[in-house]
Amino acid sequence: MSEVPNRRLLIGLVAGCSLVALLCAAHVAWTFHSIGALTRAEGRIVEIEALQATVNPRATTLVPVAELVTADGETRRLRLSGSSNSPFCCEVGEAVALLYDPASPEDSVRLDHPGDLYGPQAVFGLVALGFAAVLALALRGKAR
Repeated sequence: MSEVPNRRLLIGLVAGCSLVALLCAAHVAWTFHSIGALTRAEGRIVEIEALQATVNPRATTLVPVAELVTADGETRRLRLSGSSNSPFCCEVGEAVALLYDPASPEDSVRLDHPGDLYGPQAVFGLVALGFAAVLALALRGKAR
């Protein structure tokens, strides 16, 4: 059976994982705060576009396109941003809740769904926190 790594290494790993978890929590909090400046709208997915990547011409990204009526009454077709580019997020014809910045709707429209707004950061932060806890337990066991 191999020995537990040295104490300094474990302390560094616990600190690093804790920092990652803290940064993820800060990002979730910042996202929650910044949503207050956005406008909510109901929309409908009208198309799923396949966009070719600029770095790798063989890679494509599926991006949903939503049609919505903005606060000024204008009907717009806009590509969704953020984590909503998952092919599992929505289907053509599906009604969706959206968030957008009226000053620049083309660059800001996204799904108003907790999984899209907070999901990736929350999961990554929880995994980092889990690693930190396991490493802290190993560190505590090494201290005995």
